[in-house]
Order: sequence, then structure tokens, then C-alpha cells
Amino acid sequence: MQSSPMQRLQLAKFVAPTMFENKSPKLHIELLEHFSSSSKYSVASLFRGAGKTTVENKIDTFASLFLDHEEYTQIFSSTQDKAKKFLNDVKTMIINGIIKGLDIKK
Repeated sequence: MQSSPMQRLQLAKFVAPTMFENKSPKLHIELLEHFSSSSKYSVASLFRGAGKTTVENKIDTFASLFLDHEEYTQIFSSTQDKAKKFLNDVKTMIINGIIKGLDIKK
């Protein structure tokens, strides 16, 4: 069973409070709902700076690995350096989760 968008957001805020210290706008929750849709095809168009890459690369990727036990993931970014930063942030979130007593095992 896949986790809810709210669970995904709460988990990210729990393991990385400094990364997600600001109140999440409704748009981010709607974006997580869009990503968790079971539709085969889906399109989302958002303005620059809306946080789509952060929501997808940090919150959704981390939750997919930690809660849903996805074996594979993708990082989306405009440059390789930014992609490496996102990957490092997810790694930090995993380490923080383990330190806080969360278990990634199935």
C-alpha cells in the first residue's frame, strides 16, 4: 500500500526539519497527490520556482524508498551538479531517518 501525500511530507519534515522548515504550501501537497496518481499518463505544468524538483527529488524520492520500498528511483535536475546535490540530500535524509530510529526494511 502506497503512503499518502501527507505521510510523505510529514516524514520528510521529521527526518530533515532544516530542509523543510517553512510551512508547505497547498501546491506541494497537490503535487505529491499528482505524483501518487495511478494514472498511466499524467501531465503537470507549474511555474518556475514552485518547488516541483524539490518535492519530486527530495520528498517523493525519499518516501518512495523509505515507505514504499521502491527498488529504483530517478532524480530530475537541470544540471549534473544539481542532481548530485539532490542525491546527497536524499542520502542525508536516509541517514537522519536511521539515526531517528526509522527502519527502511520491508
